Amino acid sequence: FLIISIGVFLYAKIFLKENHFLASLSFGLSAFVMTGVLEEFYRATKARISVTGENIIKGFIGVLFQNKRRYLGYAVHFALAIMFVGFTGKIFTDEARFSLAKGESARFHNYIIEVQNFETLMVKGASQSKVPLYYTSKVTIDLYKNNRYIGTDTTEVRQYPRYNPNTGKYDENQQTSEPFIISKLDADFYIQYAGMEENRLVLQVWLNPLVKWVWIGFGFFVIFSLFLLLPIGEKKKKGG
Repeated sequence: FLIISIGVFLYAKIFLKENHFLASLSFGLSAFVMTGVLEEFYRATKARISVTGENIIKGFIGVLFQNKRRYLGYAVHFALAIMFVGFTGKIFTDEARFSLAKGESARFHNYIIEVQNFETLMVKGASQSKVPLYYTSKVTIDLYKNNRYIGTDTTEVRQYPRYNPNTGKYDENQQTSEPFIISKLDADFYIQYAGMEENRLVLQVWLNPLVKWVWIGFGFFVIFSLFLLLPIGEKKKKGG
């Protein structure tokens, strides 16, 4: 597993577009921990199966609980390594601002943002109400990564009519923003419509890499920690 971790370090060092030594080091150390834990689980599970004849799933679960402090402790460290991969992605967080018209596109890193449609709508409320629920300016966007289609979503700005007690009318608005969000294992991509400039749509874009790794690692961390702390799977000692 040392070879794998060194390979991950060198891969990150060579192929990252920016020279981030600390990011490469973090990826390499995380790979070192994860491969080491997996190798330990593989050896222990293989040895248990050879003795008990259990299938691989039952054998693995048995390994986890035959020595909780050791093997669930390894699992907790595995979860922390996953989280650190996600934390390292923070180094590559980036944002940009684009001014586009309908049908135009812009490149951001290895992503392409393409504006498919723009519309302003009035959304009605209750059938008997004379006041609309809200007005919206909505942008429909296609997202591509490495020239491959990822998905379509919308970003909009809503204006909710608000009653003004001074005038007795709904002549005030409360504004809310609804962002375009596509979340993948490698990155979360956000786009927010920010208004118009010279009859062009202003889009604010954020790229947050590896966010899901943090949540996945945190989920494993909580589960393994609970199994480690709670008296689950422990054999009760017989009284003498």
